[in-house]
Amino acid sequence: FLGGIPRELVTPMETDFSPRPKSASKKVRSRRPTPPAADADGRRPLAPEKARSQRPAPAAAATERPPPRTEAKPELAVGDKVEHKIFGAGMVVETKPSGGDLQVTVAFKEGHGVKKLLLSFAPLEKVDK
Repeated sequence: FLGGIPRELVTPMETDFSPRPKSASKKVRSRRPTPPAADADGRRPLAPEKARSQRPAPAAAATERPPPRTEAKPELAVGDKVEHKIFGAGMVVETKPSGGDLQVTVAFKEGHGVKKLLLSFAPLEKVDK
């Protein structure tokens, strides 16, 4: 493979690929702490237990979804034209119930593609035909 490369395109390099002597290699230290010394009976003390009750409880707001909007929801059907604040104009291509909500599939113009949105969270406005 390398013999097929013309000599004028090859720049010789001096490299030393010989293995290093073992004395030059660095020792890898363990990151584990040194265990405590044994007592006179040869037993080691037990590690202190980490009580979970001492940890602060995670914030409930960080793990929960924001509440759905309470504004009046537009009644949407397949073929309805809608407007979204970010995605712009689009047309409803599918609707289906999702829990207590309505999942709306909208084909948006201007390169935004098809999006599946929950009506209670999506800022959609129905546009007259």
